[in-house]
Amino acid sequence: MNAVPHLVIVAALFLIVLGIPLGLYALLTRGQRRTIREIRDGARQQGWTYRRRRWIGDPTAFQITAPAWIVKSGPAGGYDRGWTVRLGITFPALAGKPDFAIEPRETGSKSLSSLASAMPTSVDARMAAFSEALASEAEFFREAQELPTGVAAFDAAYQLLALGHLRESPITPALAQRVLAWPPDAVQPHSMLAWRDPFGLHLQARLPGPPNWQSVSYLVSLGEELASHLPAPISAPPPHTLMDRVAARLSRST
Repeated sequence: MNAVPHLVIVAALFLIVLGIPLGLYALLTRGQRRTIREIRDGARQQGWTYRRRRWIGDPTAFQITAPAWIVKSGPAGGYDRGWTVRLGITFPALAGKPDFAIEPRETGSKSLSSLASAMPTSVDARMAAFSEALASEAEFFREAQELPTGVAAFDAAYQLLALGHLRESPITPALAQRVLAWPPDAVQPHSMLAWRDPFGLHLQARLPGPPNWQSVSYLVSLGEELASHLPAPISAPPPHTLMDRVAARLSRST
């Protein structure tokens, strides 16, 4: 008879110890889970394929695939720069020789792609043996010229670089304004980047937190508009080494 109350007490303690943390977690992540469902449902309504990137270890990371592009969201690490998430869209069919890039005008740490412009040409052969993708990017940053968009606020915030065959800015004044003014209900980006490389045409938003559906759909519309303004890519040897892929990832990872 005495065993029953003891079992009840143990069970009650177990439920308290386990139930309170689980309940708090469910409560605190309710908004996050609702946002994830909105992104998933919004993507599926458009006929796009949505899946979670569970292997990353971030419950908010996802990938959306459409016939012409791939959107990926994932953690960026660090909380001292004003952004912790990368939301990017890639158009694989527009891959080619690096001929275009947009980078924020930032002080402080420099990305690998920025440092590549300072490398002497004497190291090109050795760099190409290590990574053709990295060598072609270093060549681009040495030869590229800055193109103004005509929108003072955009030109003050971003540097648009292009090779000589791009005589006009692929960022029209209207597109520049759209990059600067995201919808008020979207997660506002800290900054953005864009570039072409042997893996595709890329547009990336650096966000202060996980994106919502408005952020995703707006990035897609910006990417599609940018893709429509760029000329056909110059063919380049496809990346074939693991180091090429690592170098391409590191070049825009900081």
